[in-house]
Amino acid sequence: MPNSSSRTHPLLALCAATWLGFALSLAYATGADADAVTAAPRAVGTEGQLPNLGSAADAAISLDQEYQYGLMFTRRMRQKGMIIGDPEVSAYIQEIGHELSSYAQEGRHKFSYFVIRDPSINSFAVPGGFIFVNSGLFLATRNESELAAVLAHETAHVTQNHIARRIVNQSHASLISTAAMLAGVLLGATAGGGSPSAMEGAVAATQGLAMQHQLNYSRSQEAEADRIGIYTMASAGFDPLAMADFFQKLENNSGNPAIMDAYGFLMDHPVTADRIAEARNRAAQIGRIHHVDSISYGLMRERLR
Repeated sequence: MPNSSSRTHPLLALCAATWLGFALSLAYATGADADAVTAAPRAVGTEGQLPNLGSAADAAISLDQEYQYGLMFTRRMRQKGMIIGDPEVSAYIQEIGHELSSYAQEGRHKFSYFVIRDPSINSFAVPGGFIFVNSGLFLATRNESELAAVLAHETAHVTQNHIARRIVNQSHASLISTAAMLAGVLLGATAGGGSPSAMEGAVAATQGLAMQHQLNYSRSQEAEADRIGIYTMASAGFDPLAMADFFQKLENNSGNPAIMDAYGFLMDHPVTADRIAEARNRAAQIGRIHHVDSISYGLMRERLR
């Protein structure tokens, strides 16, 4: 598969303009109160309840501001032809997404879901409830529940306000450095096949913030999104075991250098044996759900090939 970096320059450019503005405004708004924020939400119980999200980040940026930033980003992507405009594909991904978001136990956001024209395997969420999945990831799923697992995971990133919380939890860094760090990380996340060197470059620009700290915090967010996402997808009638199955598929292929460049998901969503095991344990606690794929799932796969 061709190197994804040549395909993502327009996306990187619009991300730089949109997300650096969001990061700077949020960093300045929350800087004064960051030390007072407790970053550890209570654990999600077996009922899948969302943690308490009260923080300086929540108070600093309104839902309308989040939505406007996300809308600006989405419009620019559409203008550049990055979002697949097929009305049937659009209607399908919205339908699956809304099935999930209706069970997200959070009424603050209005979610929108899109498929990006990119063969690399990745997905991402942005403020305001905008969720994006690459066509390559859609085609990599083996059933509708695996697709739902990815969408539920990204939906949880929004409900948990992870972008804002990440800035607040970097209160030891200067506001400008923190904003630059977030913009760099978001650029890597949206680049589909973001390389380790790109991630390291983003962190180096923050004047000494430790790479390991960033990776650890990212994995903490991923674990939280997994916990909430698996309960969300099960509540919507999808097989919760599909989350672990999809992670396992990615992990099984991660050692193949011929295809590793296509797996941007592994860079932005690190998959470990512990993460897979935890997803399997939660699925076992919930119980297997025998979801039958809709006819539309197969039809959309054919339209995306």
